[in-house]
Amino acid sequence: MMTISLDVEPCLAHYMYARYANSIQKGAIKLSYRTNLYHILLELTIPRPKEVSWKETGNLTLTLPVPNIGKDPRTYNYLSAESVRFFAKEINRQMRREMIIYLLYEKFEHGIMYKRSLLQFIAKYDMEELVNEETLMKHFQLWRKKEKEDRGKRI
Repeated sequence: MMTISLDVEPCLAHYMYARYANSIQKGAIKLSYRTNLYHILLELTIPRPKEVSWKETGNLTLTLPVPNIGKDPRTYNYLSAESVRFFAKEINRQMRREMIIYLLYEKFEHGIMYKRSLLQFIAKYDMEELVNEETLMKHFQLWRKKEKEDRGKRI
């Protein structure tokens, strides 16, 4: 099992460890091949440059994908700084998509207001001190506004 350590925003690292708590092996998250992040990580890995140290530090440790055919993790075990930024952006997108689905579900299935649902979401993923709830709520409100506009154009 080969691992890679990335340095991402603390809230994203907390989200990943909480989201994939059942998939942690020896301190590293093992992503399922059924997840989008697994395939993104697989595509972003490149052979380690000769001048790059093998000692990695970061707040998020992942097990490298081992596909049946294709990239061998013993060779393809490095992410460039640009790839790390792209991967962090994809984690952020996944977190926000999941947040939107969670807020809508809680509102329409259980009648819980968006603000309370957002606080529950933040607590669920252990991000209380790491993320600004107003920023996430603003993202949700902008998404809702865009959805309403798109729905109006389709009708």
